[in-house]
Amino acid sequence: MKNTDHHRAFAENDKVLVVFTGRHTYVSGTWYSDPHLPSTWNYMSVHVKGKISFLDDNELIKILRKTTLHFENYDETSTTTFDHIPVDFKNRVMKAIVAFEIEIEEMDTIFKLSQDRDVESYRSIINKLKAQGEDGKIIGINTRAYLGSNNLGFAVPGKTAQFVLAGLLQNEEIIRSYSGITLGPMQDLENFYNLQANQGVLVESVDPGSPAANEGIQPGDILLSLNGEFLDGRFPEQLPPIQNVIANFPIDSEITFDLNRQGQSMTKSITTEKLESRVGEEWAFDKWGLSVREVSRAYARENKLESEDGFLVLFGYAGALVEHLHLQERRLCAGPHEH
Repeated sequence: MKNTDHHRAFAENDKVLVVFTGRHTYVSGTWYSDPHLPSTWNYMSVHVKGKISFLDDNELIKILRKTTLHFENYDETSTTTFDHIPVDFKNRVMKAIVAFEIEIEEMDTIFKLSQDRDVESYRSIINKLKAQGEDGKIIGINTRAYLGSNNLGFAVPGKTAQFVLAGLLQNEEIIRSYSGITLGPMQDLENFYNLQANQGVLVESVDPGSPAANEGIQPGDILLSLNGEFLDGRFPEQLPPIQNVIANFPIDSEITFDLNRQGQSMTKSITTEKLESRVGEEWAFDKWGLSVREVSRAYARENKLESEDGFLVLFGYAGALVEHLHLQERRLCAGPHEH
């Protein structure tokens, strides 16, 4: 709120630390395989350090409009969204609200999940938490621990692990949609493109022959919305969630972008494809002294091949049959893929 101690403190010192807390719980030392060890508190958090700056009333209105729409599931007919709230009430309340943004300078993930304990202790902790009413869901998978730093470490978020597991069980692979668009942050480019802050995301590059390229989306375009939902890609850390939204569409979905190109507004719709690896499957034929790689769709596009039929010769052993066939490494050969 305006003119509070916090407001005045930030006006004098723009360096801030924001802490985002996740799941946390008390863990008794009696649950360990060695019950004489001390108890602890497990937690997951993200620490963001940066520089705070205050915004004007126009930016405040944009934030309130975007926030109310978000929590009303983008239902523009809702009576509690910003545009439907009585004007006299908005004018009165907005006088006390301070809009701000934080330019992120450093971001750390801090997961303390008993990384230094043995398997017996892990199982005991899970069982004890379940007995206390915890749902027992995975909140993270440990990937790295620093035992000399108060047992801090890193982990894959539980939701990500569950998504991957479900995909592998159902399809034996993770199926994602592909648009061909590589995004870039808008940071410090708003003035160049004559746009307001926190508006749009930059198209950094477009893969040749991709769905986006086929529909005329170009590097340098600014994507303003996706299927009517506003996009905000001002900072690098905001790009992965946008890319994830595109990737999570079903294959062959039609998605529509409102974009800005050199000051002109236009709309482009693309149909997503299945995301495939740029590196095709590889085989080795020892009797032939030959190693080959399947031509992927991405490789065919990048090298302007007419089709993705055939394979690449990766390696030929000296004196082998491949020498008599006069095949060269990296040469493209058309033909069936039996092996």
